[in-house]
Amino acid sequence: MTEHTLERSLEWEPTADPIVLEHVVFPVPPFVAGMRKLTIQRDEQFRLSLLAEGVLANRNELMLRREASDKVPAGAFMDLDEASFEAHGGQCSLTAALHDMPDATFASDDPRIHFQQRGHVYRFTRTCSQKFVAKDGREPTLEPLGPPAWRSDWFVNGPHDPVCMRWTSRRRHVAFSRQREFGAVRTPELPEGGDGRDHFVVDAGAIRFALCKVPKDVAPEWCHAVSIEFREPVPDAETRTGVWEIVSFVLGRRLIPVGSTVFDESGWTIEEEAVNPISGDGLRELCADGDMPPIPLRMASADVEGVLAQLIPKYLEQRDRMDLRNALWGYWSACEAAAPIDLAIFRASVEALKKGWYAASTVKSDGNYISKKSFDEATGDAFATVEQRLAIHVAAKEVMNNLRRAFRMSGNGECQDRCRLKFTLEEPIRRGAGAARSKLSSRTPAPCSSSESLRCGAPPPPERWSDDCVG
Repeated sequence: MTEHTLERSLEWEPTADPIVLEHVVFPVPPFVAGMRKLTIQRDEQFRLSLLAEGVLANRNELMLRREASDKVPAGAFMDLDEASFEAHGGQCSLTAALHDMPDATFASDDPRIHFQQRGHVYRFTRTCSQKFVAKDGREPTLEPLGPPAWRSDWFVNGPHDPVCMRWTSRRRHVAFSRQREFGAVRTPELPEGGDGRDHFVVDAGAIRFALCKVPKDVAPEWCHAVSIEFREPVPDAETRTGVWEIVSFVLGRRLIPVGSTVFDESGWTIEEEAVNPISGDGLRELCADGDMPPIPLRMASADVEGVLAQLIPKYLEQRDRMDLRNALWGYWSACEAAAPIDLAIFRASVEALKKGWYAASTVKSDGNYISKKSFDEATGDAFATVEQRLAIHVAAKEVMNNLRRAFRMSGNGECQDRCRLKFTLEEPIRRGAGAARSKLSSRTPAPCSSSESLRCGAPPPPERWSDDCVG
């Protein structure tokens, strides 16, 4: 991990190093009275946890908390704890699940009771209003931050394939200064840094962003960290969420958000947020899996920029109308699920797409061109006139019946409509399902019997087939 704090804040999420807050007035509740120090950090699976430490202000605190805990019914759902406080010149907000009972430590030579209270953090945010500025070698001073200039949303489980083909150049300039009455000297060091292809840029009209790989010396290499960077004017939260949903789908990886940072023009942090990743206990294994892009992309090319530039406006337009967010969530849940249940989840995603497709007002639904009510309102008077003029013909009744059913699709029309749904929406999910099952089967030991093979949804090995099962 790099030792340059400001550089790290530009390149990676806020809890890259543990956040330690001391000499702060912490709110009581949810914290225990007498708290002096709060530490927020990530564990090996990138989950956020906290440790609150201090000296009990009330010696009966433990007894009161135990009595309150005993009154909670078994199996009851507890609300998350929320706290807001000022710390080190910033406004902090914390959402977490704190343990009811702190760990207490007694010592024979110390009458005070020291405690540690642990918890699981869901979200931590910090907003700043000032920055340090050093001019002409003088002592640093505090100055107001500038307006927001750009925003970086941080993710783990980024792509493995070489889809980032734009260059980035990083340089770190250092100078050494020595000031004496007898004589002064200032010597610049040679710049450090390097060049590399680590990002791509998508220009989708009103939405423009860059997906950037996080340097390996800043974030753990195993997590394949990336950021999606927006410049002002930054889209709203729902639009940004929609962007990383469709980017995940095209890249064949579920980008897992772990935080965000808003910067001013000089690169100082205005607001930072750290969130707990939604990944279960297998984040390392998930990040180690290969990419599964449902859309063929040429590696080491600009294909991904062109594909996303076309897809993003269409996806955002149809996202709510067709409930695409939940369909994609089901798709990723199935990709990460075990083989016996993944197909059921894939089917639920396809059914959700169909429901959204047929509910959309811009497409045909239920085998009808338009609803019968709208058709009758538009053609009622005209059909009455036509029926009078056809009365002298023998087949007048049959002709009118055909005319009154004209709002319904023919067999060919309904087939074409279903095929368009299949190849527009279902086919990428089916290809993803096949790729996911192939990858899972390659990592799973072969079943030991024909019955076990069939139970798992796979045919028995060729040598196990017999004349009895051919029929």
